[in-house]
Amino acid sequence: MARISKERWLYFILALVITASVIWGFYYTYIGPWLSDGMAGDLPAAVHVHGISFLGWYALLVVQATLVVSGAVKIHRWLGLVSIPLAILMVGTGLLVIGVQMQAGLYEDDQFWATFSLVILSNLILFAGFLILALIRRNRMDQHRRLIIAAAATGSGAAVFRIFFTLAGPGFYAVPTGILVTNLFIVLAMVGDRIVLGKVHRIYWTALAVALATEVALFGLAFTEPGIEIQRAFVSLLEPAFRLY
Repeated sequence: MARISKERWLYFILALVITASVIWGFYYTYIGPWLSDGMAGDLPAAVHVHGISFLGWYALLVVQATLVVSGAVKIHRWLGLVSIPLAILMVGTGLLVIGVQMQAGLYEDDQFWATFSLVILSNLILFAGFLILALIRRNRMDQHRRLIIAAAATGSGAAVFRIFFTLAGPGFYAVPTGILVTNLFIVLAMVGDRIVLGKVHRIYWTALAVALATEVALFGLAFTEPGIEIQRAFVSLLEPAFRLY
């Protein structure tokens, strides 16, 4: 029983640390400007929907972790089902925003998005993949909670690279470094597993390997003809929805 309690507290701490990082990152480009002078109000509606659903999902992550710690498992499971539409909205609008910016990178000489759109997309893909697996494995709590942490960690890339971008300046390595650093959340979870359980759960080993491989591969593809073709195909697929942006 004591071990179960420690695992729940570990899950809570991880959720809190990741969510705090997300709020910190988006404070620079979204929350702060909105609070100070309303600059964020000039952004397209799709960006607002994405930003609000993004922050909402991470806020709910902390609520869910709090419910687990308090033993309110039934409410936790109910909120888990409620969170599905929120995640769909977050991912759907995220794909739309990335698609529009990717188009600018391809055809309007936007060098930032030409270089980084695929690696930014990698985090959204990883988030969705790990979250779907977490929902599938919701009756296996040892796997479910670790897949949720993996989803939260990889999904935080868009916020974390903003921290590096702001503190270190808009150098070439700020974005990929910020995105790769999100894997340290998984490493932190692995360390926690080692301390609490005496071993690291295989979910974390797999999640870390998949995340690193996906991020590095898509970043590398950005500079190749196959990578450009992937971007063109992605833009072509989403283009009918661009009117919603």
